Amino acid sequence: MLTTDTALDAVFAPRRVALVGASDRPGTAGCLVWENLAGFSGEVLPVTPSATAVGGRLAVPTLRDVDGEVDLAVVVVPASAVPGVIADASAKGVPAAVVISGGFTEAGPEGARLQQEMLAASGGVRIIGPNCFGVQNCDLGLNASLAPGLPTGGGGISLVTQSGSYGMAVYTLGRDERARFAKVCATGNKADVGDSELLRYLGSDPATRTLCFLSESLPDGRAFVEVARQVTPHKPVIVLRTGRSSAGARAAFSHTAALAGHQRLARAALEQSGVTVVGSGLEMLDATRALDSQPLPAGPRVGIVSNSGGTGVELTDLLADEGLTVPELSSSLAEELRAVLPPLASARNPVDITTVWSRFTELYPAMVDRLARSGEVDVVIPVLLQRSADEAVAGALADLVAALRADGVAVPVYVCWVADRTNRAGADLLQDAGVPCFDWPQRTARAVGHAVRCAAVRTGVPRSFPEPRRLGPLPPVPDGVVDVEVAPMPWR
Repeated sequence: MLTTDTALDAVFAPRRVALVGASDRPGTAGCLVWENLAGFSGEVLPVTPSATAVGGRLAVPTLRDVDGEVDLAVVVVPASAVPGVIADASAKGVPAAVVISGGFTEAGPEGARLQQEMLAASGGVRIIGPNCFGVQNCDLGLNASLAPGLPTGGGGISLVTQSGSYGMAVYTLGRDERARFAKVCATGNKADVGDSELLRYLGSDPATRTLCFLSESLPDGRAFVEVARQVTPHKPVIVLRTGRSSAGARAAFSHTAALAGHQRLARAALEQSGVTVVGSGLEMLDATRALDSQPLPAGPRVGIVSNSGGTGVELTDLLADEGLTVPELSSSLAEELRAVLPPLASARNPVDITTVWSRFTELYPAMVDRLARSGEVDVVIPVLLQRSADEAVAGALADLVAALRADGVAVPVYVCWVADRTNRAGADLLQDAGVPCFDWPQRTARAVGHAVRCAAVRTGVPRSFPEPRRLGPLPPVPDGVVDVEVAPMPWR
């Protein structure tokens, strides 16, 4: 069998892609994926017994008939035909296949039989899926998926998602909020390539700076934890595990035939390995944006700049809930700020510049600059709301953050954005400049809390993971859905 690196190189950086099930017929998966592959920088080969040409390209009936080597086979044929396609891929020497087709273990006993038949035919072919939406490499224009368009590229976020539609929804929101992606991979049923192999590969991928995993199950949980211990000292790893409740476990089982393990055990093991565990897709995306586009915080001290005392107080409380501090500023720094602020403003932390609208463009960057250079805080959060949430203030802050980085000041700046959507151009301007904006204090506090904790594990990840004390054999796991709070599953 090929090494994981070789196979996953073929998945994410192929030169020649064969689309098995390619079609010109609108409304079919073969047509959609064919159109999505049009922007790929390499060569795309149509494979189908139903037509002599697809999109003006000469088609061949099977993978065995392709002239020359194939790096990646993308499969969109009916489930019953997939084992034969994988056998052809093995005979052809194709390193990897992405099986988008559904109708396998998630569909019942007959589907489970087909999935086993597919694996038995694989030989040296490594398989992503089946029952997945596909893979993407934004830097190569590779969209071997059902997703309509690539997320914004040129960034360092790589997303591995077991849920196809939800995964697309998460990165669609990310695209709206200017998150920049490197790679996206949907794992579906995880019949072959699992999360731990993807974590190891992406953990050493130069284009990936921040890794996100949206998982309904971690069947290779122990291996994932061991690999995470090696990756998290160098790159943030964020995990959202769905199916935490008994009802969620039932839903996960019907979706991808995934069995959820004991959630408290899983969370503790992941956190000990340095993984950031989140509770929702929105929280995962916010934490990712905080970690990917700004320097890591050096500590928990936060400086706040606002033109609303009440909003500053709310954010202070929410940051405290995250274990962060909003410290009193030294008398010398307070005096320095007071010399610039209007008479009724507060130079305490939070810094309240009041409603001097005419000076917002001057005062916001001035206060953020002095706090970031003071050595008294590790994070600065300007709160932009009402008249401060406009393009002029946003542009001034974006320029200020660029100047801080040019001067070697590594204090991250995150913006708490409290404004209606008619002012969204200002937030877009900031995020295009790499300054993340989070709607309202609650999202801001959670994202910053995750960023601070993730930064802390860079120096605090345990180098060994102790074996659990065995008290005796676990009870047998019953067939079907497992109650996640009653019948815990061991790591496998």
